[in-house]
Amino acid sequence: MVTWAFPPDEDMVRVTERFFGAFHRAAEPDGWLWVVGDARVDGMAMWVPPDPDGRYASLLAAIDDEVSELAGALKPRYDTFWDWVEAHRPPQPHWYLEHIAVDAERRGRGLGRALIEHGLRHADAAGAPAWLVTSKPGNVPMYERFGFEVERAQDAPDAGPCLWFMRRDPA
Repeated sequence: MVTWAFPPDEDMVRVTERFFGAFHRAAEPDGWLWVVGDARVDGMAMWVPPDPDGRYASLLAAIDDEVSELAGALKPRYDTFWDWVEAHRPPQPHWYLEHIAVDAERRGRGLGRALIEHGLRHADAAGAPAWLVTSKPGNVPMYERFGFEVERAQDAPDAGPCLWFMRRDPA
């Protein structure tokens, strides 16, 4: 999802490093980044809790200059895409798995599972649903194993990728 919204001729490693670097610096004070690993970050997840004060929107506004620089002339497409994604979020308070990643060399060792289950424990304790969106069809059955269900699968506007919007109600 992230790479589609940026110019295709750019170095995507550089773009994603800058994008997520800005994103993580802005989110860190809120404690939304959870990491696993001993001496280094082997995996991380960003779980956004129910947000009655609109802190998530403030975070997005804080990184807008960086996003504008990275997206260049495609910034309107970027904005349309993410506004469309946001419009699909549940109206009631929920925990949002914004993104998750595990180092390729560390995959298959339960790190991603631990990060997902940690967030789901928080959602369950709050009696709130959990929500996420993925653009990778192979992720759908993985998230279903955690109790998520597909609410909708839909192509993004402007010939964007197909996204699966998934929800898990509290256990």
